[in-house]
Amino acid sequence: MSRRYIPLLFVLISGGITCIITFVGDISILPRLIILFVVMVIFYLFGSMLEYFLNMFEKDIKEKEEKEQKEREEQEQREREEQERAQAAETEKE
Repeated sequence: MSRRYIPLLFVLISGGITCIITFVGDISILPRLIILFVVMVIFYLFGSMLEYFLNMFEKDIKEKEEKEQKEREEQEQREREEQERAQAAETEKE
């Protein structure tokens, strides 16, 4: 599931639950709509923050993986250079 749908999913679920609760609670229509609006705005903000943090964590993880990959490649390059120097030193001794 795409993360961009998280806020919408939160809004739909919270709106449905709010409608059921206000219907069972026999609340008149205007307070019911006000409650529904407030709940939907709150849960939209909550879902948006959740989406933002998940995207931020994913970005951090990717950056760390790229950094580790770069360090591994540099380490392998250094090891290859050391092996080449060792081979060059052996050929000079012969």
